[in-house]
Amino acid sequence: SQVLGKFFDNEAEDYEKEQESRRGTPPSVLEKVGDRPFDFSLTLKIEEIDRDAQRRYRIARRENKRRKAEGGFAPCSPKQREVTLPAAGVEELKQLIKADGTPEQL
Repeated sequence: SQVLGKFFDNEAEDYEKEQESRRGTPPSVLEKVGDRPFDFSLTLKIEEIDRDAQRRYRIARRENKRRKAEGGFAPCSPKQREVTLPAAGVEELKQLIKADGTPEQL
């Protein structure tokens, strides 16, 4: 049993050496840069990120995945609503827009 133990220990060492030689050492960032100095200077640029748009996009994407998983289709773009000018004139149009919730359009 001692002979088998030594054999397996030697095989394990050989296996580890073999795996290490196959993998090699991965390239490091410092090797890629070489002797160039790092540039730690800051720029005066402001990046605006619309977090609300990202949140709405994630919600819409999640809803689309849910609908597709249930066998449905993703919703299409909203249809444009056609508004015809009433015969009575501008006052009825203002009433229509006010009822829609957007009185500042006129």
